[in-house]
Amino acid sequence: MPIWTQELKLDKPPPSMSKPIYFIGFMGAGKTNSGKKIAHQLQMNFIDLDKAIELKVKQPISQLFEEKGEMFFREIESEVLKECSLSNTLISCGGGTPCFNRNIDFMFDHGIVVYLKLEPGILVSRLLTNRAKRPLVANLTEEELVNYVYQTLAERESFYINAHIIFHPLQEKIDNLILQLQRLQDN
Repeated sequence: MPIWTQELKLDKPPPSMSKPIYFIGFMGAGKTNSGKKIAHQLQMNFIDLDKAIELKVKQPISQLFEEKGEMFFREIESEVLKECSLSNTLISCGGGTPCFNRNIDFMFDHGIVVYLKLEPGILVSRLLTNRAKRPLVANLTEEELVNYVYQTLAERESFYINAHIIFHPLQEKIDNLILQLQRLQDN
């Protein structure tokens, strides 16, 4: 394990979940918030992949995008994903993580993949309120944001839809998701 991962403070008791769990879905779907809650309930470590990337490169992702571009970011993202894929760990992935460098194949080979699925209109409304924190949409007008969400979600859906579990955060209870995760861990 790389030395920088010590900053993630992975200190949960012995693994109750042997496989890592990957939360995927579009930005704004609630992967980090839901992931923290579920990791806590399952006594798992939690890693926000974007935060782990920032720790590794020692700069904000927005600055990394600006200075080195998206493709460089995607290479680092794949590297950090592999380094963070530990047992008893839930990883909240970036919206594009499964769509680049065969990351989705890596996730399927090593753990359980959960797609947090929200309708595009809900994603747009969530992103309108905090787009400044998200380099891919920070400078878009409202109309451009709507177009970006609908178009990009349509492109990424083919990666997301194959997840082991498709979870609708606004329609389903977290307890149901936890039961499904526990069943898949046992297989």
